[in-house]
Amino acid sequence: MKMYTGKDLHDITYAQTALEIPVDLLFISVTLTITFLTKEASNITPGIILLLTEILLAFFTVIIWRYSVEKLINNNLIPCGLLGLLNYNLSIWPLIYIIYLNSL
Repeated sequence: MKMYTGKDLHDITYAQTALEIPVDLLFISVTLTITFLTKEASNITPGIILLLTEILLAFFTVIIWRYSVEKLINNNLIPCGLLGLLNYNLSIWPLIYIIYLNSL
């Protein structure tokens, strides 16, 4: 829905949306970390450390996302792809980790 609302559809829109997904994944991780914090009193210290780390990662993923979209618009596809892969790696591992912690 985010991709279609108020935009013309073309290939760059799909690619820009694919580059934006890591930012969304990291904010899902932040939400799940808050859930982890509220589960037990013993989770407060590790949860706050994890939450602050995710917020710092979110800052970097937003910056990388902006640069990767700029590279996409300028048709620099290899740097755009590498930045996208870096961004996915920065965002997927915290999500996997917090899902694991919440399942314990």
